[in-house]
Amino acid sequence: MSTDRTEVNEAFIKGETVTLDGEMAAMYLSARRDVGDGSNESRLERQKQYIFSFIETAISAIKKDWGLPADLYERLAGNSCTDLSADEVVYLASLAPGLDISYHSIKGTTDTDGAFAEFRPDEDALWQLILDIFYICED
Repeated sequence: MSTDRTEVNEAFIKGETVTLDGEMAAMYLSARRDVGDGSNESRLERQKQYIFSFIETAISAIKKDWGLPADLYERLAGNSCTDLSADEVVYLASLAPGLDISYHSIKGTTDTDGAFAEFRPDEDALWQLILDIFYICED
């Protein structure tokens, strides 16, 4: 952990490696009011940290066992709803080790005048981000 979060859970000690699952993961990812500055930004940073660690762990597990995506699909099929077939999930999982996964944040302002913090995105910056990510400019 890069920040001490012992006020949320005594296991969340700065500098320690903690395996998050179940309730501990939910606690780490959702705590806001009792952690740091109370803003959503610190929570978003923890969520970003968690998802990148999760992806790294998942890719490592897939590399060790290429049958894992099919096994997980089979085990989760009764508790999920998707239009992806098992073959499509396995194919997509096979692409994971070669993916370049990045994080983009949206510029904007946070208004804390009311009872809750309210984020207002910079509309121009948001549209530019959408264009940069999803479109290719051709002459």
